[in-house]
Amino acid sequence: MKFIEGSRATLCDISETALKVSRINAVKLGVGSRVEIIKKDILNEKIDGIYDILISNPPYISDKDYQLLMDDVRLYEPETALNSPGDEYKFYKRITTAFSENIKPGGYLFFEVGYNMSKGVAGIIKDTAAYKNIKIIKDYSGIERVVSAQKI
Repeated sequence: MKFIEGSRATLCDISETALKVSRINAVKLGVGSRVEIIKKDILNEKIDGIYDILISNPPYISDKDYQLLMDDVRLYEPETALNSPGDEYKFYKRITTAFSENIKPGGYLFFEVGYNMSKGVAGIIKDTAAYKNIKIIKDYSGIERVVSAQKI
């Protein structure tokens, strides 16, 4: 967004700490006046507005896998940013369905996904019948890391 003149972003998180860091980073990058930061529990609350792009890196680590994380991750990253208790796909399901009305037709949805989750997330998106051009994108290590889709 820094390099796209006139672009604006809305950042949303449940964590006050994450929102403070986002504000600091936006100011450091010189885009603070173009960023709206809101606190929401997206599993239980909706967002307002219509967006060209919705990007999410939700918690996606199962309870079991969270306990197996290396200490340098588990002990220093907030649990709420990583762990998705009960169902590691619940944020993807919620965002894909409840927030599809917030993406304008022709707009895009991007999800960061965990290891071996890309096909499951792509299936969730496909099942809504609200998206087309569903793609799985690999990271530099060759791991399927992003699922994208275009709103119909």
